Amino acid sequence: MSGLVPSGKLAVCGSTYFGEVDCGIAQKSVTICNVGDCELRVEAVRFKRERRHFSLVNNPFPATLHPGSCLCVVIQYRANCEPESCELEIISDDPHELVRVLDVVAYTACRKPCCSCSNRSCECRREEAECQQR
Repeated sequence: MSGLVPSGKLAVCGSTYFGEVDCGIAQKSVTICNVGDCELRVEAVRFKRERRHFSLVNNPFPATLHPGSCLCVVIQYRANCEPESCELEIISDDPHELVRVLDVVAYTACRKPCCSCSNRSCECRREEAECQQR
């Protein structure tokens, strides 16, 4: 006896484009869902190459997603003074797409009066209220 079993199907919602970020930390959420008829095993969500200014916050993977369920992962960017990009990999057992790669892009303005670039990082040296009084 043999048969075909339907599979899980990976769907991703949310943007990985930070655009222009002021000094400090910015976060983006990406929702990873199973829109298939059976369970989907997500083996890993990770950066293809480690980057100093990007990190994943509360990464729940590896995990098994039941049909219709989703989990969220948060990408955190610590502002620096050079454009930054990397690739986020989502590795699953979706037979149509075992690895999905998302481009993650951010850059920093450092244009606030009390903010500056030093040692390739963006720093605000005073509280926001004090900066606005200058």
